[in-house]
Amino acid sequence: MPRVLVLNGPLLNLLGRREPAVYGATTLAEIERQCHNAAPAHGLEVDLRQSDVLALAHMSLPLEGTE
Repeated sequence: MPRVLVLNGPLLNLLGRREPAVYGATTLAEIERQCHNAAPAHGLEVDLRQSDVLALAHMSLPLEGTE
C-alpha cells in the first residue's frame, strides 16, 4: 500500500487551542485521526509529522539591512 507523508508545518500543533475563533476548535490530533481513518478507503497509509523547524529557521535569519 502506498504511503503518504503529511508534514504539518509551524505551530499547527496549536490548532484548537490558539485563537479557536480564528483557526477553529479542531485539534491537530483530530485532523490526524481523520487522515488515518480515511486513508485505507483510498488505498493509502499515512505518516503524519509536525515540525516547527521552518519557523525557527525563519526567525534566525537576519533582517534585511541589519547585517
